[in-house]
Parts: sequence; structure tokens; C-alpha cells
Amino acid sequence: MTGRNAWLGTLARGAVLVLLIGVPGRAAANSAEDIVSRWFAELATRGAGIARYGHIEAGVGDGDVRVLDGEVVFSMSLPNGEDEATVRITFDETVYEGLAETAQGYSAESVRIPGDLVVTVTFPFAPSAETGPSEGGAPKRPRTGSDPSGLADDSPDAERTMTVSFVHSDFEATSVAWPRLPELSSDPQRPVTRHFELAGAILALKAERAFAPVIEFSMEMDEGVSSNVRYEDWLIRDLADGRIAEQVVAGMEQTETAPALDGSGEPVTVTVTAGRSTLRGFDAMPILTLLGQGTDPTRLTVVHWQETRDIEMSAADVTVSVAGVAAEGVGLTRAETPQIVGYLDQAALDQGPSDDDAVQAILKLPGLLRIDRFDLDTLRVSSPQGSGAIRRMNLRRLDGDGLGEFAVEGIVGEAGDLGSLRLDRLAVADVGFPSLAAFVALGEQEGEPTMAEILKVSPLVGLFEIVGFALESAELGGRFTIDEHRVSQRGHVNRIPTDIALTTRGLRFPTAVIDDPQAQALLDGLGLEEIEIDQRLRIDWNAATGDLTLHDLSLTLRDGASARLTLTLGSVQANLFEAPETAQMALALATLKSARMRITDADLVRVFIDHQAREAGLSPDTMALGLADYLREELGPLAGTRFGEDLVAAARTFLVDPREIVVELAPAAPVPLTQVLGMAATAPAGLPDLLGARVSAR
Repeated sequence: MTGRNAWLGTLARGAVLVLLIGVPGRAAANSAEDIVSRWFAELATRGAGIARYGHIEAGVGDGDVRVLDGEVVFSMSLPNGEDEATVRITFDETVYEGLAETAQGYSAESVRIPGDLVVTVTFPFAPSAETGPSEGGAPKRPRTGSDPSGLADDSPDAERTMTVSFVHSDFEATSVAWPRLPELSSDPQRPVTRHFELAGAILALKAERAFAPVIEFSMEMDEGVSSNVRYEDWLIRDLADGRIAEQVVAGMEQTETAPALDGSGEPVTVTVTAGRSTLRGFDAMPILTLLGQGTDPTRLTVVHWQETRDIEMSAADVTVSVAGVAAEGVGLTRAETPQIVGYLDQAALDQGPSDDDAVQAILKLPGLLRIDRFDLDTLRVSSPQGSGAIRRMNLRRLDGDGLGEFAVEGIVGEAGDLGSLRLDRLAVADVGFPSLAAFVALGEQEGEPTMAEILKVSPLVGLFEIVGFALESAELGGRFTIDEHRVSQRGHVNRIPTDIALTTRGLRFPTAVIDDPQAQALLDGLGLEEIEIDQRLRIDWNAATGDLTLHDLSLTLRDGASARLTLTLGSVQANLFEAPETAQMALALATLKSARMRITDADLVRVFIDHQAREAGLSPDTMALGLADYLREELGPLAGTRFGEDLVAAARTFLVDPREIVVELAPAAPVPLTQVLGMAATAPAGLPDLLGARVSAR
């Protein structure tokens, strides 16, 4: 059921309560005939334009009564304070067995409505809220009531209407009890929310079982918009204290029709069907809490578990099917009536709120809501332009603070000449949302935001994962794949992660997409038609020791080269993360403990030297030795030092045969970074010895 249909369905059931609940009054020991007669009489005296029945027949028992040909018509003020909706309820027959009046209201052994119970609600609305003369001088039609002539008026100023109808066929309920409708508050400062007091009556409703073979909903608007929904074999069990133990619907069919957006005038029709839908554990209390009518702040879950199977949607030449969806733990994060509810009265009285206040109140609503789990099984899409499918979609713990996990598995798609797509798994987990207050503060900030302000509105993402990605498209130049890409971020301080791991394995793409001629020449020299890259990153900060360690930063180009870097800094203080704008000062206190860089199997270097040698008319070895000599000239203060000579020798070996080169920094004791920077400026030749630098190649 869509959100709109659910709200209107609630309105329909509320209208049904007019028949079941009756109106406020004193408890009295009357026969069933007297009770029903008094209901209709009091409805008439309390403002119903029509409250009649054709005939009442007594049954076998004192509490048995049969009411024939009933009709009730009344008006409801709408929140804008100007318009009224007209409600009409009709039925051919209603049968009560064991009807009795109680101290709280009424009870019956059973209630049956053979045939159709029809509830029709007509809402007026217009393109403009203004009345008075139109541009042509003729007065605009008022925005209340309906056109008694029944003649259509297509002028821009004509009143429009929306008609909503509900039909319950052969409704029956057993072991039922219901309260009298409460007297509404007459507070003129609460023109909207005083009506919410009626919602509390649901807590006193009871039914062992309620069933209707068919429930139909329809909505029509003058502009050619219509909606029709049909539910089959609707059943609820054990309704009491605002809770429903189980609700089952055997099937649903919904049709939505609206004018085409392209202005062609042709209607667009969307049809949705669904198989069996089962809900176990419904509680109205959280909804009452949102309306300011809650009485138990510990009851926060609206839907404990719900499943719907065999969903299909079609629109024009597009079809969508879903094998099933299920949800658990849908409700509130806390018992709170949102600020926007109070604003409804202010808006109706033209006393505010301001646009900014209204927007902020609306933005706060998601923070009250939660869903513990949502699962989708086998979604398929088909159209003339292409087709696709998702094998599974899962969501865990979504609320205003964050998201536990969202994962999609088994994505496949094909779009003709555009190509095909496959994705085995896409997941994001342990997400923390920034606060609304942070966004508001940033919006009010003048000038460029500070790093601290940017961090406050940055989401936290604990895990992002892609597995088994493949995109094949001639238009894009070939096949693109990723075997695995995973990023994890943990141990946040001031929303900055202190433990980061990244893995990319099997990133492949065709060399043809590289448009740099020199790079293309190198890749041609390697004989590659496809580039394959593996990458790893692992870095963390240990709060106890102060070590910031780059455990692994590596990159591998298959048949090209591999490089790996490790690094450890000591004495790294927490203010590096707590006050990132002072990071330079924080790092000034840090020390260098070790570092190592290793490059292996660098065929890319060999190809580069071969390419340069051909252009210069030299042999590859001569070009390699020449590059090593050029390095000696560029060493500057390091020339003539032990490390400088070792570096040139290692470069000679590596450039001639680039199998491995290793550069290490292993000082005898941690060296402050300020000392490193100072020596680099004043006595750079002493740096290699200070840092324990060494280099080797083979």
C-alpha cells in the first residue's frame, strides 16, 4: 500500500467507525434497536447533513439488530480553515449480534455488513487560494462546496474536486468492542491538532477477527488523474489496545492513471499487482505519539514484521517484477511529537511558522524514524531499451544517526548497443550521518567554511565494497572490470578515521582508452592490450604508543612493475585529528622511526629505456648507464657521500636490469621531524647517516 493510500485508508476506516462507534453520549441500558436509533439521531443533531436509515429489524436475541438502507453525510473542516470535505457513507445492510452498551462504549458478538459499505470523500481545491475578480472581471468561484448543477467548468478559475471512494464488500468482525467518540477540544488555537484527539479511540477498539473478501479504493481528480486499488481477502486477527497480531491480504491490484508529462494528452497508466502480504505485530501507539496522542513512550515499533510476495508493475512497455520484499522493526527512535505537528495549527491560523522554521522542522522528521531490516528478493526490469535484474537487496538498521549496512547482490543489465553490466556485490556499512544542526550552522556560515565545519557535515563510512564488477561497452572502448575494491575506515576521532584499509584487486581496462601518445607507446612496448592494476593501503594510529604507521602502500601493474612503501612516525599526538587545522604543529612534534620503499619487476622501466634508446640511437645499456650518470650530477650535497655512491650504483644495476631496488631508512633512534627539516636546510649531506639510509639493487 502506498503512503497516500495508507493515509486515505485510515480515513476510510475512521469513517467506518462512525457506524460502529457512535457519538458521544451517556451509557444507558437500551435494546439494540434503541442504541442504533440513538446513533443516527445524535449524528443528525451534531451536524450531519444526512443521518438516516430505511428500516431497523430486531433479531432473535435482545442484542441482535439489522439496519437497512443507511446513509450518513457530513462535512469536515480542512486544515487550511477555509475548505470543507464532504463525507458520504452508505450501506444496504448492517447486522449486529449481541450488541450492548458498556461503560466505555459498545460491544458486539459480531458485526456483519452484507454487500457493500461505501465511503466517499470529496475534497475541493483550486489553482489559486485567492477569490475575487478574475482578469476578465468576472468573480472567481468560491473554493467551498460542489457544483450543484453538475456542469463541468474548464475555465482556469473553476473549482476543482478530488473524489476518494472506499468500498468494503461483505465485511464481518467477531468479538468486537469500541468506545464512544470523544468530545473534541474547542480550543480555537488548535484548529488542526484538536482533531487528532479522535485517533486515540483506536486504543479501545477490539476485534478477535475482521474479514472482507474485497476492499476497493478509488481516487479521481478533474484533471484526468485517477487511482484504483483492490485488496482481496483482507483479514486481521486479535485487534486490541492499538495492536494487531496479524494482518493478511491475499492479493492486491493497483492502477494509476495520469496525463502524459510530454503534453500529448495521452494518459499514462501504471499497474501494480501483488500476491500475499502478511503483517505480524502492528502497533498504532508510535503513530499516536507522532500526533501528540501517545500514552506509552516505551512502544516505539509500528511494524514488527511484514512480507509481500510476487509484486509486478507495468507502465507502457516497461515491466518490473519483485519476488518478494520484507521489513522488520519499522518505527520510531524515540517517543517524541515532531515540531511540525504544532506548526499545523500556526499555519491554519496564518501565524507562521517562517519558511526556515518549517523547513528545519521537516528535515528533523527522518531523525525520528527507523527501520531495523529490509530485504528485497529478485527484482527484474524489462523494456525495449534493455533489461536488468538484482538478485538480492538488504538493508540493516537505518535511522537518523546512520546506516548499519546496505548491500545489493547479483546485478546484471543489458542495454543493446550501450553494452552490458555485471556487479556481484555492492555494499556500504557502518555509516554515520552528520547532524542537522551541523548543516544548519554551515548554511548560516559566511565566507569559506573551516576544516572543522566541513568535518561536522561529513558522513562517516566504515566500509565500502565492490566485488565482481564488469562493464562491457563498445561505445566506451571495451571491457572494464574490478575483481574487488574494498575501503574500510575505523577508529574515528573528530570524524577523521585513524584506521584505514584499502584493497583494489583486478582493476582492468583497455589500453585503447589512454590517449597520451607517450604512455601508449610504453604500453605497446609491454605488449599490453589491457591494463591490470592491484593496489593496497593500510594505515593506522595507535593512541597508546602515538605511532602512525603506514603498514602498506603498494601498487602493482601486471607485467609492468610493483612498488611498495612502508613508514612509521612516532610521537603523533591526538590533536592531529582533534584539530586538523593545526596539523603542521602536531607533526612538528612527531618523529621518524622507519621507512622502506621497494620496486620490483619494473618492465615498464625497461621499455622506457628501450624507447629512449631508440630515439637517441643508442643501445639500451648505454642509455641506462647514461641515466645513472645523470642521477649522480643531480645528487647535489649528497654527491660523494656513502649513500650517494650506493644510490648511483644501485641505479646502474636497476636501470640495466630492473628486477629490484630497495631504499630504507632505519635510524638508531627515532628522529624528530623538525631535526630532519632543519638538517635538510643546513647540512643535507648528514641526513643519510642520521636516518640510517641505505639502498640496494639486484
